[in-house]
Amino acid sequence: MTEIADLADSAQLEAFKAGDRGAFEHYFRYFSKTVFGCAYRMTLNRTEADEITQEAFIKCFRNSSQFRGKTIPSLGAWLLTTTRRTALDFIRKQKKDEINFIPDPERPDEIFEKNEIQKHVHETLAKLKTEYRDVVVLFEIEQLPIKEIVHTLGLSESNVKARLHRSRRQFREEFSKHTNTVWGERESNERN
Repeated sequence: MTEIADLADSAQLEAFKAGDRGAFEHYFRYFSKTVFGCAYRMTLNRTEADEITQEAFIKCFRNSSQFRGKTIPSLGAWLLTTTRRTALDFIRKQKKDEINFIPDPERPDEIFEKNEIQKHVHETLAKLKTEYRDVVVLFEIEQLPIKEIVHTLGLSESNVKARLHRSRRQFREEFSKHTNTVWGERESNERN
């Protein structure tokens, strides 16, 4: 049964690479929440995250023939890389020095207003340098393994681990200033 599913996935990926609209829609449905989540965590603005999500998917569709991966996880990493770059371009165009991590006050249904800890997490993330924030978001929030982060960011494995270590240390120091809670961490070797 898994061979049939693998063949279907392989055929779907090849159709995606060939620019098939149906295959694109299939992967859009499959990855849209993940891509939106990545964009939202970088901007913490639903409207901007929607724009970035749409732009990232449009870029991926237009450049689908350039995708060289052979698996769905590699497609996911490619989409997240595109999303991250699109978000950074968007932020640069907005000429923001730091990402605004305070939720939109007009939105009573904002997820992050409901949870005080998450608010502090985002305030703390906003204080990290972009290169550290990227690694933390991809590893701790997006739950990507180190090897996918290496591919996504185009860094060496040792560089990713070093940034992860530094960012965790900075994050813990900043987070503990805002709360009495000590931020826990997972070991980076869990997902190598």
